[in-house]
This record gives sequence, structure tokens and C-alpha cells, in this order.
Amino acid sequence: MGIVKMSEISITAFNSHLKKSDLDCLYVFFGPESYFHDSFVAGLESKIFSDPSSKDFNFHIYYGTEASLSEILNTFKLLAGFAPVNFITDT
Repeated sequence: MGIVKMSEISITAFNSHLKKSDLDCLYVFFGPESYFHDSFVAGLESKIFSDPSSKDFNFHIYYGTEASLSEILNTFKLLAGFAPVNFITDT
């Protein structure tokens, strides 16, 4: 899918991408509208975690300034366990 600005993709188009494509290695969602962020993240979660128990090992959520950049970068280095990828989000 390449680099696409949030303003250039709708929720419908993103969900279509998830159904038709393999996952890209990185998605970045930003902007003032949290509804779109939450919708895109929910779509990714449902595709990645077909087995809910794998979410326990591979879903990492950080809240704004509560985590340091080094902590988030170290999470990127983790190997996924029981799922194809690690899912990291910062809200």
C-alpha cells in the first residue's frame, strides 16, 4: 500500500486493504480525529489476532508520555510469540 496520508484513505478503503492484502510492516496513524485512529487499529487487531490468546503476548499499548522512546523502540525489537507480528500502539 505504501505511504498514504490519513486524509487520503477512508475507513472503507483501509478495511478493503486489510481484506485483500498482506499486512505492511508499519502503519502510522496520526491526527486530531481519534475515531479514525480507533477504527483503523480495531481493523488491524481483528486481522492480526484471529486467536485472542495470542494478543496477550503481542499487543503493546503505550499512552503518550508515559513511555520513553527507548522503551517503545525496544518493543519493536521483540520477536512475536504465537502470532505473525507484534502490535504496538501509542495513544
